[in-house]
Amino acid sequence: MKQTISAILIICMLLVLASCDRGEAPQEDLAQEIPTVQLAPEQPIAMPPRESASEGAEQQETKKNSHSKVASESENWKIAIVTSTVDMGHGDFELALAIKSELGEDKVVHRTWPVYFAIEPETMTTILEEIAADLEVRALIISRAVYNTNAAVKRFREIRGDVFIIYAESFEEPQDSVIFADLVLGGDPSGFAYAAVGTAYEMGATTFVHYSFPRHMTMPENIARRDAMRKESQRLGIEFVEVSAYDPVEVGNSAAQQFIYDDLPNRVSRYGVDTAFFGTACFMQAALIRRVLDTGAIYAMPCHPSPFDGFPQALDIWNMVDSPLRFRTDSEMVEAIRVELSERDMSGRLASLPVTFDTLSTIVAVEYAVKWINGEVAKESVDMNVLQELIEQELGLPVTLTLREENSEILDNFVLINVDELLIF
Repeated sequence: MKQTISAILIICMLLVLASCDRGEAPQEDLAQEIPTVQLAPEQPIAMPPRESASEGAEQQETKKNSHSKVASESENWKIAIVTSTVDMGHGDFELALAIKSELGEDKVVHRTWPVYFAIEPETMTTILEEIAADLEVRALIISRAVYNTNAAVKRFREIRGDVFIIYAESFEEPQDSVIFADLVLGGDPSGFAYAAVGTAYEMGATTFVHYSFPRHMTMPENIARRDAMRKESQRLGIEFVEVSAYDPVEVGNSAAQQFIYDDLPNRVSRYGVDTAFFGTACFMQAALIRRVLDTGAIYAMPCHPSPFDGFPQALDIWNMVDSPLRFRTDSEMVEAIRVELSERDMSGRLASLPVTFDTLSTIVAVEYAVKWINGEVAKESVDMNVLQELIEQELGLPVTLTLREENSEILDNFVLINVDELLIF
């Protein structure tokens, strides 16, 4: 399956981070103003029994005592995949079509969330009710668990208790998501932070510059990632510099990007060419990459590690292959980046993940679900060893898996993917 899926069609970028509050003018040191949060565990955690302490008794009974008829253990099984629409441009739509082509029309049911999912919860519930009515469906993969997904899945659980449910990526509250899904996958910002600094060190970095702005640095995941980057920099003997940039909500994207254009060369002049740069917002990435190319500095990774975040715009490689950008594979984009960097004599100075997280998590979810259906993994707990093997096979890099912790509670079926290193282009 991997050979065919690796050629699937995907889009160019991940979601731009949502913004809401006002920002402030640049100031250099945020470290004294921003709280430090507890980082996720750095070592793998053994998977306990599936019955999580976070599950209420009512939800447990809903899962265990569904009155619906259970599909037989036979060849007549299906996997349902729910994605965004093609117009929403997240790439999971094309991915689902490729998976359906690979496994067969008789094995995959593909449905899409409504475009205006935030105000159409009834439509989302109806979609899952229709999937639940197909008794051959044994697994449900929700590529993007957007707002209102949990409510729709709760209704699905009332109809079907025999279906294995995976959120390939969740934007719902974590402690609610683990009640209704059997497995939730996510990227660990802290894990990516250690990988970014470690890879920058491998590329020769002696200084690590972290760009953000006050509004972003109220977000727990951004704080945790920043703290991890500082910790790893200190461990490796790298000078860690925190810089507050302009907030696009306050000044607009153009002015916010111009700050990066103006400031980055000054940082290189001050700290030297072996300075690595990272920014917490998507609007920063193309500007960071362009200025790194101009100065010969180091680019640690995009805020959403992917060959599609910032690289196509910065390197002007939108039309370097025959197919439109949205239909390029991860491997095509990686190769295009490498060719362009080689021509600019910048090979070995920029890094990222070699695949988009959406692609990785959805493919792994489907592969794990097939094993669950075939009885190759336990029914009532997540097999962390099998999951890690599937992820590493698809990613091509070593990973460490940890469990998400919320309010001092370990969520036993919310698995965070920690990369140990990034791909250097």
